[in-house]
Amino acid sequence: MSFAKNLEIASFSLFFLLSSTLCLLPSVFYLLAMEYLLHIAIIFALNAVFAVSLNYIAGFTGIISFGHSAFIGVGAYTVAILTKFYGVPFFAAFPAAFLLAGAIGYLVAFPITKLSGDSLMLISLGFMLIMYNIFLNWTEVTHGALGIKAIPTPEIWGWTLGTKFEFLLFAVLLLIFTLYIFSRITRSPYGRVLTGIRENEVLLQGVGYATAKYKRSVFALGGAFAAGAGGIYASYLSFIEPGLFASLGSVTVLTMVILGGLANNWGAILGAALLTITPEALRFLGLPDSILAEMQQILYGLMLFFLMLLRPRGLLGRYQL
Repeated sequence: MSFAKNLEIASFSLFFLLSSTLCLLPSVFYLLAMEYLLHIAIIFALNAVFAVSLNYIAGFTGIISFGHSAFIGVGAYTVAILTKFYGVPFFAAFPAAFLLAGAIGYLVAFPITKLSGDSLMLISLGFMLIMYNIFLNWTEVTHGALGIKAIPTPEIWGWTLGTKFEFLLFAVLLLIFTLYIFSRITRSPYGRVLTGIRENEVLLQGVGYATAKYKRSVFALGGAFAAGAGGIYASYLSFIEPGLFASLGSVTVLTMVILGGLANNWGAILGAALLTITPEALRFLGLPDSILAEMQQILYGLMLFFLMLLRPRGLLGRYQL
């Protein structure tokens, strides 16, 4: 076969390869974009659960807590440890995370509910720091700073949540359930007592309500739902380490609630959406990761600063700090 003929075949093959690649590129980009968007949607749904559960504590009862990331960590580590090291199925470890975080929240609320204002915020911050140090230093159980890797994905009756779309469905179902439970609670007579605690606790105590008991139940239920979302978060990432549940996490969730508006579940969801999308939008600026993290915190601070000046109740809030 002549050299010219070989060159012609090679040229045709190269043209065919390039044409096929160009034809497939839109599909590849579409799939990559869909995977990215699904990831953002999952993180948003979980952040929304975190925000709605904290809004129940801070917005409806008026207890500003910096300890919410501790409950998220309890849920994440409970699910990770039980599923990876003890072979417990996810859907058995998941309610265990709920119950454990609820019990911890109820016990921690005993000293917290005796305080108010700055003292309450400081003791909730202390609780978060205690839990963070447990996650970091109880290495026999939590593996310390190395974290827990290869956390199994949820499986039930032979069906494994192996895709991002399936995780998204699970996260959205938890969000819907969370909204339903807290909406029913806040509209009930029990919920009106919680609002009364926020507005005038002394008056409620004067007419015979044991407000401390109500506050403890609020911490227990809010912490339990945060832990449930934390369990899904651990299974989705398949890796956790203590830094994920440090003080910055609590500040971020509290910022979501204040930004969206206290005492409004839809406001908490809006705040979660804004603080989930904003960091991702900043990535497209092409900044180095070291600068990007600082820019996120500066932007969060500016958003809160101008919001407190222009709209102290938040975007959809019914209650002002």
